[in-house]
Amino acid sequence: MARFSWKWKEVELSESLAQKLALHFQTQLYEAALKSEPANVEWIVALGDLHYNLARTHSLMGQLDRAFQSLSRAIQLGYNKIDDLRADPDLENLKKDSRYQDIIKSLLSRKIGKQQMGG
Repeated sequence: MARFSWKWKEVELSESLAQKLALHFQTQLYEAALKSEPANVEWIVALGDLHYNLARTHSLMGQLDRAFQSLSRAIQLGYNKIDDLRADPDLENLKKDSRYQDIIKSLLSRKIGKQQMGG
């Protein structure tokens, strides 16, 4: 159970519900940022880099599920440096897992799709 506190109330939420709420909040925040100011895209890209670095840290600590969550979030935020993903020694723990190959395949197919569309 995750515990969240505000000045006026304290509640306990299951981890999955807490994660869903956090993801919903972040998604709404990013959408609002993009609508309000296109320059905020740089901020979102920086968050992608932050999540990539979190994935590296979790990988080094052997926390594979958390590492994959952070890596997936980084990619959702626009991180797409496939060569860095492949070469990064901090991600060695992830490379043994099928989820890693799925991520690489997904990034490659996105890249090919963009190239075919002229982007």
